[in-house]
Amino acid sequence: MKQPNSYLYPTYWMTYYGDILHGFLFETPELPDKLFIISNNQSKEFHVWEKSNPKDFDKLRALGWEFSDHRAITQLHNLDSETFSGNRMETESRVFQWAYRKMFIFGAGASAFCTFGEGNQKLKDFQWRPPLATEMFSERFDEILNNYPGAKTMLPNVAANGNNTEAVMEQCWQHIRSGYDIKELAKYVNTQFFLSELTEKFSTETEKHFHRYNLFNLFADSLSKYLSAHSQEAVSLVSFNYDTLLDNALQEHCDVKLKHIQDYVPLNKNPLFLFKPHGSWNWGWKFTDYQNNISDRIYDDLIPLGQVFGNMLGSIPDLYHRFSWGRESRHHSNRLGRFILDKQKLEVFPSNQRNKHFPALLIPLQDKDELLMPYEHQDYLEHYAMTDVEELYLIGWKGSEAIFNRLLSQNCQKLKRITIVNPDFEGVKKCLGEYLDFSKYEISHIKYFDDFVLNHLKAIFE
Repeated sequence: MKQPNSYLYPTYWMTYYGDILHGFLFETPELPDKLFIISNNQSKEFHVWEKSNPKDFDKLRALGWEFSDHRAITQLHNLDSETFSGNRMETESRVFQWAYRKMFIFGAGASAFCTFGEGNQKLKDFQWRPPLATEMFSERFDEILNNYPGAKTMLPNVAANGNNTEAVMEQCWQHIRSGYDIKELAKYVNTQFFLSELTEKFSTETEKHFHRYNLFNLFADSLSKYLSAHSQEAVSLVSFNYDTLLDNALQEHCDVKLKHIQDYVPLNKNPLFLFKPHGSWNWGWKFTDYQNNISDRIYDDLIPLGQVFGNMLGSIPDLYHRFSWGRESRHHSNRLGRFILDKQKLEVFPSNQRNKHFPALLIPLQDKDELLMPYEHQDYLEHYAMTDVEELYLIGWKGSEAIFNRLLSQNCQKLKRITIVNPDFEGVKKCLGEYLDFSKYEISHIKYFDDFVLNHLKAIFE
């Protein structure tokens, strides 16, 4: 077996897609087109594998990050995680001022069908109607799509796969992760910029044209009155959407101002949490090396994310969180760690500042392996919101988020009732059934968002 120096001495490696890995490089002539970064926490198990069953390559793949091209990784010298940014997150002492017994989870279906009455048909015919995942590359968005050549190259594959955007993006990302394809990575990043502008556009246009028919406004108004009348109660909201339809409804009707990232989860300051696990179009890391049309520059010059993160957003010590390695390993199926951008440094920016930020939104994938919100938000979600929840309302959400579902199963020990607001009742139950035992809960089904708000919300908020 080939044993380069890094085999003996763990070191840091920058991937061309932006992650930093810590471990040793391993290669074997029996897999000549593969190389592996074996993480420190897997080294003991690796040596057991090496001595007992070195032909079990599936086991090897579970012990390290796999690559098929040396160009995908670069060894980083004179780097120590202690120089990274970020402090260890200490869970704040709980003041039992409120109980977060109700949690509402919103998916793409809530935004796509966010109107009632006369607004339903008008929204159906509206160019900027919020899309479902299968509609993100729709022809009605060509006005924006034509400005993003990398995203535009995705169109034939999306169409050939029945508009299954998640499947296409998943194939793209797995290709990027396992090999070295700088052009494919450029397309992927360009798509992030496209989705950010698209989401801003349909958020603002929908709010402007459908204010009088907006279900989020009705929901937020009822929520505000409920919290005002129940001084011991609090409510958790989870939105898997990049849009700001819910965000702005809360700002209009509730005592909420979302100007800073900390405002979304203000522990002991407001009886309302808003979690956005997939990010938001108005969240991002600010460019320090900013130029006009920066998304075009990244795409045209084929700038890898490692260079974007380490140069255009700042420096590696400033941008990477020292404790992200352990936190991210919790979400990986094989407990593999990695250092990633410091999510505590996310900024909330106004519309006219969008192009000055690298977008913080999670591309729609089938197998999402990350929560794109500050670690502080993740802590509050797990240790406060989920531990209190007794009533769970799933609105337009298909329930396919594996990381989030695992957190539900681990933390929602007080859960009693689940209400599924979705035409595909059985589909949601199937997804969640892998994590939650439905026989333990009172289950109810409401088919549509407008029916839920108009005819059932009053009883829920009594």
